[in-house]
This record gives sequence, C-alpha cells and structure tokens, in this order.
Amino acid sequence: MNDRQIAGLWCSDILESFGEYLEENISEVQRVAVAGHLANCETCSLFKEGFLELLTRARNTVRNDNRKSDALVLQVEKLIEEI
Repeated sequence: MNDRQIAGLWCSDILESFGEYLEENISEVQRVAVAGHLANCETCSLFKEGFLELLTRARNTVRNDNRKSDALVLQVEKLIEEI
C-alpha cells in the first residue's frame, strides 16, 4: 500500500479506524478527518467501497446460504492482499 497523508490522516490510520468509523464509534473530529481523507484518497475510497460491498454480500450470504461463505472468505482475503 502506498501510505499517504491526506486531511491529516495516513492511509494506515484509515485502515486502523475504519471499523470504528463505520460503527460511528469515533469522535466528531475523527469522523470529519476520516471522511475528508476518504473523499480525497482514491485508494482508501476504493477500499471503503469494496469493504462495504463485501459486508453487504456477507450479510446476504449468511441469510441465504451458508455454503457460499467459503467464496466470501476468499474475496475478503483478496481484498486485504490488495491493500
């Protein structure tokens, strides 16, 4: 990953706080900084989109068919490797 500082945060900071950001478990100041970074960093923005898509697919997989979970795990591993 090409770690860049945008809006006062490094890409690695985004990865560390992303779950808390999604759960809205960070301060307003942190939320604004993360949102600013995501708005201006194509790499982290693409990670966010991919991560949210995987979460949606995971929820649907669990609801619909547990046999698809192996494929989902492989997709998550691939996304993580691309970081």
